[in-house]
Amino acid sequence: MNKRANLFLNIYSSISFLLGIVCIGYSLTLKELSYNVPTIFPTSILILGCISGLIFISIELFLFLLLKNKMKGLEITLTIISLISILGLNTIIPFSGFLIIILLGFSKDIIRVLLVDKIFIPKEFNKYCKMFHITIKDFPKKKEKVKKKERTEVIKIPQEEIVDKSISKKKTSKKSTKQEATI
Repeated sequence: MNKRANLFLNIYSSISFLLGIVCIGYSLTLKELSYNVPTIFPTSILILGCISGLIFISIELFLFLLLKNKMKGLEITLTIISLISILGLNTIIPFSGFLIIILLGFSKDIIRVLLVDKIFIPKEFNKYCKMFHITIKDFPKKKEKVKKKERTEVIKIPQEEIVDKSISKKKTSKKSTKQEATI
């Protein structure tokens, strides 16, 4: 899967999740607390919250489709464990479930962004991009400048011993040969 697409999908998912919770909570408190507010205002905020919740659910389902089979099973088990822990903690501390849902959602998004290559099937994402005519460029890769090393190869040429002919030929006289012979 494309790293940039994964990052943007996780960011949009988190924003729509937070917006959905805030809008639904705000519309419910606005209906109960004030009697002078026209009913169209809390209803429009509730509709905005529901739309952002639907966006969150659609992004999560799309990312679930792109997961590898082992990761799908792991995500289902983690979701069930988190729901059980939320229910247990919410009975002890009221309204703590929202905080746990937010923390688990952000941690899941961070893990998805960091482990893009290991948990997603790249061919599935490419199939959906071709189906809907979507082109997403990945983050530009930094080009490392490769320094060209100067070639300093030493080529050894076998050298023949050059002997100076003047040194090798001795001029010998008859006297020097006789002296050498007597010594």
